[in-house]
Amino acid sequence: MKMNELRIYLCFFILSVVAIGCQEDDTDFGPVTAPTNLTVDVAIAPDNSGNVAVNASADGALYYHVYFLNGADPVVVSDGETANYRYTQSGAYSQEISVVAFGPGGVSTSSAVVVDLVVILEVDPVLLNNLAGAAGEGKTWIWDSTNSGHFGVGAVSETFPNFFVAGANQLNPCLYDDQLTFAHDGQGTYSYTLETQSTVFTNWAEVKRFFPDATPNQFEDECLNIDDQIMTETSFVVVDDPATGKTYLTVEESTLSYWSGAMEYEIIELTEDKLVVRGIQIPFDPPGQDLAWYHTFVPADDGGPALCSAFTGNTGSGNNDVLVWAEEFDEPGAPCSDTWSYNLGNGDNGWGNEESQYYTDRAEN
Repeated sequence: MKMNELRIYLCFFILSVVAIGCQEDDTDFGPVTAPTNLTVDVAIAPDNSGNVAVNASADGALYYHVYFLNGADPVVVSDGETANYRYTQSGAYSQEISVVAFGPGGVSTSSAVVVDLVVILEVDPVLLNNLAGAAGEGKTWIWDSTNSGHFGVGAVSETFPNFFVAGANQLNPCLYDDQLTFAHDGQGTYSYTLETQSTVFTNWAEVKRFFPDATPNQFEDECLNIDDQIMTETSFVVVDDPATGKTYLTVEESTLSYWSGAMEYEIIELTEDKLVVRGIQIPFDPPGQDLAWYHTFVPADDGGPALCSAFTGNTGSGNNDVLVWAEEFDEPGAPCSDTWSYNLGNGDNGWGNEESQYYTDRAEN
C-alpha cells in the first residue's frame, strides 16, 4: 500500500514541474523597441600607428557590434565600453566603420562613419632585415624541405606539432615549388609575393571554400589552382601583441604557401637563415577542431631544392601516363647539386668496361 502511494506522489510531482515550465514560456518581456539616437565617436591615434577607438551610445541599447573591416567579424562591446582595433595596411586611405546597436529582443539600429587614416607601421629593423632584406631589395624564402620537421600540425593547446611532422621531401612536390618574397621600401610600405607553379597545396577541409561542388577525400590534401581566388601579390605586416609578447606576421588575403585558411602567423623563430611560423586553422567544411600548423622556410639564395626542383607538381596516376619529373638543363651553370653528382676520375677498371676516359667536373668539359 505504501509503495502505491509513493508512485502516485512521484507522478504528481513530475506533472507539477511540467506545468511550471509551460507557465514560464509565456513570460511577458515588455515592449520591444529599437535603440534610438545612435551616435558613434571615433578616436584615431595621432602616432600613425593605425590604432582606432570607437565609443558608441544609443538610448535603449544593450550592446554593440563594431565592424572595422567589411566582411570581417565584429568587435562586440557592452553599453559604455570602448571597441579598439589596429589597422595594419600602410598608407593614406579612407575606411568605413559600421556600428550596430542592439536592444531587447535583438532589435537593432545601425550607423556608419568614414574615417581618414594615415598608417605608417614601424617594424623592428633587425626583424625586418632578416625577413625582407634591405630596403628596395627583397628576400625570397623556400621550404626547408630537405630537413624533417619543416611541416607539421598539432593541437592549438600545444606549442609543437603533436599530430604530424613531415619527413624530408615527404609532401606533394607542388608545395616545394613555391617561393615567398617579402620586400619593403624603407618608408612603411611592405609587399609580399607568393610565386607558385599554378597550384597551391590545399588542406582538404578548405577545398570547398574555393570549389563548393567538390567532394574532397578526408585527410587528403590537394594541389589546386586557386591563384585567381587568393592574392599572390599583396602586402604583409608584422605586429607585436603587447598582451602576450608574441609577434605576428600577416599576409593580406594570401598564405605562406600551404593553404589552411590561416593568414596570420605567429613568428616562432626568425634569423637571417631561418623562418619558423605557426598559423591557426578553423576548418571550413566540414567544421572541426582548430589546428595549429607549423612551417619552416630558408632563404632561396642558400640553394635549396625549390630553386632546381624538376618536379612538375603533378601526382602519378599509377598508369605511367603522367609526367611528374623532368630536367631540361635550360639554365646556365652547373646541374642542380641536389639532383646530380659527378663521377670523377677513371673509376674502377675504367668504370667496369675498361674505358680510356677520365671524367672531370670542369665546365670546359
